[in-house]
Amino acid sequence: MTTLTEGQHKGEFVVQLVDADRGDISLENGTFLAGHDVPDGTPLKKSGSKLVPCDGSVNSAGGSDETVVGLSYGHYDATNADVKGAYVARLAVVDASLVNFPVTGDQTTSDAALTTELAKLFIISR
Repeated sequence: MTTLTEGQHKGEFVVQLVDADRGDISLENGTFLAGHDVPDGTPLKKSGSKLVPCDGSVNSAGGSDETVVGLSYGHYDATNADVKGAYVARLAVVDASLVNFPVTGDQTTSDAALTTELAKLFIISR
């Protein structure tokens, strides 16, 4: 029998969103900049007015060099062209083990710095 492996489902990293009477106050729409394949739950920053994945860079004090704006809510393949999509911008609880943090040389410091940036948006990792 063939064994199938499922990938991560859209929004699987989210434990709870604030939905303000189903208005989904936690979510925003945006445009993902061409040249990026963005998995579900990826920390995002802005490049101009468009969304791009964070690279995980940290400063000498161990803080993030990036201004995080949220987490991608779904997988967006913007490899060849800009793609419209949604992201968690505020007021959410997420499963840290399912957030797609960027791979860096100092993974622990980078993940902690991005987690701190997300907390400023009231996106709390558990």
